[in-house]
Amino acid sequence: MPADSTAPAVMSICPVVPIRSLLSFALTLWGNTPARGTFVYTLPKNFFFFPGSLSHSPCFLGHTIDEVIQMKDIELLQYVHETAEMGILGLQDIVGQVQTAKLKKSLQGQIAEYQTIASEAAKLLQAKGTAPKDPSLMARLSSEVMSTMQTLADSSDSKIAEMTIKGNNMGITKGLKHLHDYEGNDRQVRSLAEKLLSTEQANVEQMKPFL
Repeated sequence: MPADSTAPAVMSICPVVPIRSLLSFALTLWGNTPARGTFVYTLPKNFFFFPGSLSHSPCFLGHTIDEVIQMKDIELLQYVHETAEMGILGLQDIVGQVQTAKLKKSLQGQIAEYQTIASEAAKLLQAKGTAPKDPSLMARLSSEVMSTMQTLADSSDSKIAEMTIKGNNMGITKGLKHLHDYEGNDRQVRSLAEKLLSTEQANVEQMKPFL
């Protein structure tokens, strides 16, 4: 311990520790400066906690707790927005190859659902002072090339339904992981991510009769 016992305590926390648990521990520690000679337990120096002199709340790498939570909200919203945009692009790439009106109508309905979700995510991001991100050029090109190659070999309704199901199943897996990792407390953000997940699950069921 340093000679000056009034100096703010600094503690490093391994990033694998859940943020929620870390916040609870930090709030418990906040305001309790260790007495002279007290042993301070320190883990690897990858995540720093220290009291904020101006905000009067703990800071994480220069951010307050509220700012850290908002970053979690933005991270999930960006995922929702990009996923919905990729869903739109992917379906637009294949809807022109559809041979039956029934399947085309189903895919157009899915595009409309993704557009609604993307729009809602963009509005929430903008309300938080962040611009929504679109899928990268590489991701868009990769999706287009894969769709073109697969439909050139087989453009039947069964094949297109299979491709759509695979894409949605990948989205379901990623969406569940993001929801499990989300540690923010914004109900609108969580609700929108759950809406995306339920939409993808419904899309899978909708495509099964076309297989």
